Amino acid sequence: MKARTGMRQNKQKRKPLKTTHVIGLTGGIGAGKSDLAEYLKANYQARVFSTDEIGEEVVLPGGMCYSRLRDLLPKEAFDRKGIMDREVVSKLMYEDPSLRKKMNDLIHPAVGIYLTSEVKNERERGLLDFVIIESALYDGTGFATLCDEVWNVDAPKEQRLQRLMESRGYSREKAEGIFESQAKYDRMRQGLKVQIDNSGSREEAYAQLDQQMERVLPGSKRKA
Repeated sequence: MKARTGMRQNKQKRKPLKTTHVIGLTGGIGAGKSDLAEYLKANYQARVFSTDEIGEEVVLPGGMCYSRLRDLLPKEAFDRKGIMDREVVSKLMYEDPSLRKKMNDLIHPAVGIYLTSEVKNERERGLLDFVIIESALYDGTGFATLCDEVWNVDAPKEQRLQRLMESRGYSREKAEGIFESQAKYDRMRQGLKVQIDNSGSREEAYAQLDQQMERVLPGSKRKA
C-alpha cells in the first residue's frame, strides 16, 4: 500500500476549446445597435451582453449596488416593492443635475465588475466564437478594455431622432437632450477603425457585420 504524502496534487487547468473573440458594439442612441447585436446572436456562436440591461439588473433589490442606491436616493424614489421608480429618478436628476453623475459613479463600476467576470468566464470556457458587448457609452475605457475590437454603429442624426420618437414615443426635445448628453461619446466613436453604416436597409447593415465577422474569424457564420 502506497504511503500518503499528505500533499494535494493540483489539477491541471483545462485549456479553452477555442479562442473567444470579444467584440464591442457601440453607437449613439437610435443608431440601431440592439437590432444588429440580435442579428449576431442569431447567426453566430455568440453571447450578447447589453450594458443597459446589466445596469438595470444591478439596481434591483439584491443587486450589486442596491443598498448604496437606497442610501443615495430619497424614499419616494422607490415603489412599495423597493424597486427604483425610473420616472421619479429622472425628475430628481432634472432638478439636481449632479445626481446623474452620482448615479453613474455607482452603477458603471458595478456593470464593469459584472462584465469583467462574465467575459473572463467565457474566455476560460472557450465554447463560444464571440462575446458581443453592446454599449452606447464609449470613451476608450470601461467595457472597451475587455474587447479585442470595438465597432461603431452609426446613422445620420435626423434618422436617429426619428427612430427614437417613433420607437420610444420621445418628444423631439427629449431626444435632442439625450443626444446632447452623449455628444462627447459621439466624437470618440467616430475615431474607431470599424464603422457600420446603419442608415440603409437592415440587410445592408447585416452584410457589413458579416464582412467584419469573416475578417475576425473566417467561416464562423452559421449555415442557413
